[in-house]
Amino acid sequence: MSVFLEFQGLSYFPTQSISLSYRDRLRQRGRNRQSYRGSQTSAPILPFGFLVQKSLKIGLGAFNQTLIPAFVVQILIGSLVCCYFLFPQSHPYFEKISEFKKNGGWIASFLLMGGFVGLLSELISVFTTTKKWTPNNTTNFGYNFIVFGLIGVFTDFFYAFQSKIVGSETNFSTIATKMLIDQFIWTPFFVSPYQVLLGRWKALRFNFRPLLLELRRPLQWFGKVQLPVLLSNWGFWIPMCTLIYCFPTSIQFPIAILAVSLWLILLNAIMKIDKK
Repeated sequence: MSVFLEFQGLSYFPTQSISLSYRDRLRQRGRNRQSYRGSQTSAPILPFGFLVQKSLKIGLGAFNQTLIPAFVVQILIGSLVCCYFLFPQSHPYFEKISEFKKNGGWIASFLLMGGFVGLLSELISVFTTTKKWTPNNTTNFGYNFIVFGLIGVFTDFFYAFQSKIVGSETNFSTIATKMLIDQFIWTPFFVSPYQVLLGRWKALRFNFRPLLLELRRPLQWFGKVQLPVLLSNWGFWIPMCTLIYCFPTSIQFPIAILAVSLWLILLNAIMKIDKK
């Protein structure tokens, strides 16, 4: 599982605010559509090696920026792993965590991930900025709730699929195999494109036309947008997935939600301090 968080400057494409009114967005979309199309068709094609080099710089820079919150969350989840294996009397408490998901099935997975990650991220944004819920926050929450809710459903099925194919043991080889499949097959070929495409669509004010123009150069798109985000998040999710797969399959999904929630809280706290 990987949840990709948005950072300023993680791609070469300009981001666009969605805080304008609906009428203003329509007017500006009409004015900019032709100029945007011309800028995309006339933009120079950068060598792929250069894009990889720049992506490494951007991705590593973002990773360094989030190193402290990532380390803190990994320590906390690692402590839960130690608690689970060193204190068997704690097992019933861990099992209670997964009861709601077991009873609710994929609907519970959708609600848990969409609610925790989607709502929490927007509440943090409100409390650290305007301290007032606006229509823009409602739009962001609706987007996050659906996008992350679907990720929750996909992840739940993916964990169950891996358990059947690879096994449910918690030995070194099983954990390492699951982590490698997760981070180097599942993430770059599905989770990353899914989140990055939808994130870019949102940044373009949910307009498909400029997005399709950008995708006409897939290697440029991959190097400019997807690769920097993928590299920056591997630093968090490779060790985090290893820790999550130490737990039994029924507990992995709730632990993943807990990890993402803690990550969001600490990351936004660190970014708020940096802005000061």
